[in-house]
Formats: sequence, structure tokens, C-alpha cells
Amino acid sequence: MRPNLTRYLPTDKACNNQNSPTTLCKRTSPVLCFISAALFLSSCATVNTTLPVAGENTKKSSSDKELLHVEMISTDLVSALMQLDEFSPWVTTVQLSETDTLFGQSLFDTFKSSGFGVQKVLSDSGKNNVSHKRELIRTEEGQKLRYSINISDVEIAREFTLKNGLLFPISPISISGSKVQRVALNDDLYRQQGGGGSDSIVFPSGVQFTSADGTVLEYDHRLVKVNPGSMRSADESISRQRVLIAAKSRVLFDKKINSNIDVKKWVPHKQVVLNFPTSKTSILGDNNKQAISELIKTFNSEKHGLSIAGCAANKSLLWDGTELDSLDRQRRVLDELLVSGVPADLIAENGCFGSQFNDVIPKQGVVLTMRLRSEET
Repeated sequence: MRPNLTRYLPTDKACNNQNSPTTLCKRTSPVLCFISAALFLSSCATVNTTLPVAGENTKKSSSDKELLHVEMISTDLVSALMQLDEFSPWVTTVQLSETDTLFGQSLFDTFKSSGFGVQKVLSDSGKNNVSHKRELIRTEEGQKLRYSINISDVEIAREFTLKNGLLFPISPISISGSKVQRVALNDDLYRQQGGGGSDSIVFPSGVQFTSADGTVLEYDHRLVKVNPGSMRSADESISRQRVLIAAKSRVLFDKKINSNIDVKKWVPHKQVVLNFPTSKTSILGDNNKQAISELIKTFNSEKHGLSIAGCAANKSLLWDGTELDSLDRQRRVLDELLVSGVPADLIAENGCFGSQFNDVIPKQGVVLTMRLRSEET
């Protein structure tokens, strides 16, 4: 039986949607908008090298392949950083100074996409000042490049080389200055390149935690085999944004597995149907932002929880992107709730599974429901 709840629709267009059941529609009142300025990033020193892997050039002078390589590296390192307890992207602001290197510019884009607050500084100042380095290392086996980012006392680094013109790691991600904790990597970031030619490629994955003196504290060692058939087309490829979204999901999952709260079992109380204005999953739109603000005005963490549903029932995650787009929209709404101060353990995402509100979810839309704690009803 459908619960008796108050449903808000943020626009006249949404209220006139013939695919939705009859609902109580009202305009949301104006709310105070908080605007955070994303400022230009950068970082620090680099080392000259002739090895054809990006890092020295600027975006204007770089090739498409160089840009792709350095974006993969920055995405890989930042997605690991954001999973550390010390640097939750929703509550951490980083400071960066200007740079004209491709790696530094890519780091700026990546930190911004990850949800970190970003401040521009003139020198190495600030509580969470970020520096970066690109080092050429010559060994008997040949040349390799080591990329690293430093923030506070934590360093995250990885070594890379080119094989058949493709970029692959030749080391795990190394983290020093942090306690041992769970960090998951998305190996598909590199696997989707394929093996190149007719040969398979094997690269090390996992995260190695080390002490200040270099002693290995923990290493979840594994090898990843990449066959030529692993290559994905441009339409099928995993974007850097989706790698970062997956990292955010893991952060929240780790927070929730230690909680006995199951918000989805609570009784629906109020609801808003959010229609995304374009096909871009990152653009929530002013009307939807105002509708969310209106909904959570009365939110009380002692009494309420919130559930998010944006994916139709019985859908599996396919390479066509349809379901991933739905999950991305859910995550965009989640981000809005988190920056508004709603505790993560009081937010439940439905995922692509059956929901009591499946018939309410519009195309390119998300249903956000405020729920009452069971003991409050």
C-alpha cells in the first residue's frame, strides 16, 4: 500500500508530468544559496625527461595521448587519497599554488571533480597544502616515472612506464604517513586500454602502506592481467568522473557498514521528485537545489532519514551507460545533501533494485524521500 506522504515537485513542468501519480504540488520558497568558488590549482616541482609520458607540457601544447595519460595518473592517485579517513572530500579544503605543468593542471581538475574545496595560495601554505612531483628514475631495466602527491604528512605515489604506447603502473600505490586502512583501486582505469598488439600485459595493483623509514606495514598484493580483448571503445570507456564516483561510493560504504541504521525501512513522510534539466548528470539545476533545501528545512537527525531512488527496478549495470547515468544522478543528489550537513549514515541510496517508488521516478529524474524513524511513528 502506498504510504500517505506529502510530495513536493520543484517545477510546474514536473507538477504537470502525466507519468506521475496525483500529488500535492507547491512551489518552493527562495532559499539562501551558498556559492563556493573553485580556484585555480597547481603544485610544485618536476624533473625533465625524454620519456614520452605526460607531465611537463601544458594543456595547450600537449597531445591527446599525453593528456589522457596524465589524467589517468591524477585520477588514480586522488581516488586513493579521498578514501583515507583524514581527507574526506566533503569536509576537506586543499590549498594549491599555480603551476604550468600538465600534471598539476590535471590535479586541479581532479580535486575539483572529487568534491574537495580548493583554495589558491601564493606559496606552500595552508593546513592541507598539496604539492606534486614527477621524477625520472633510471634503472638497469630501463626508465620509469614516479608520480607523487603530498598533503600534510601523507604521500601517495606510484611508478609507471609505457608498454606498446600504453600507460601502465609498475608498482602498487604507495601510501606513507597514514594509518593502515581500507583503500580500493579501480584497475579498469588501465585495463580498458587493452594489452596492445597481440600480447597480454600484467601490472601490480593494490595499496602498500609504509612507515616514515620505508618499512612496509601492509600490502594487499595482486597482479592484473590485461588482454588485447580488454580494450574498450570511447563510448564504453570508464571516465575519470566515474572512477571518482566509485571512490566516493566506497567511502560511504565503509561508513555505513559499521552502522545498524536502515533508513529505507523507515516510514515515508515527505518527498520531492527531482527532474534533472539536461542529460548531464552533474547538473542538478537551481530548481532542484531549492526543492532539496525546502525539503530538509525541517530535517532532524534525531527523527529523520533520507532515501534516494533514481534507477528503475531490476536493471543491471551495463556498458551502455543508462544505469550508470541513473546512479550518477543519485550521487549528485547525495553530494548536495552531504554539503548541506545531512549525516552520511542517515542517507540511503536505493541503487538499481526494486523500490516502492519505482513508478514515480521520471526519466532523468531522482526521487528524494524524507522518512521518520520507526520508533517515531
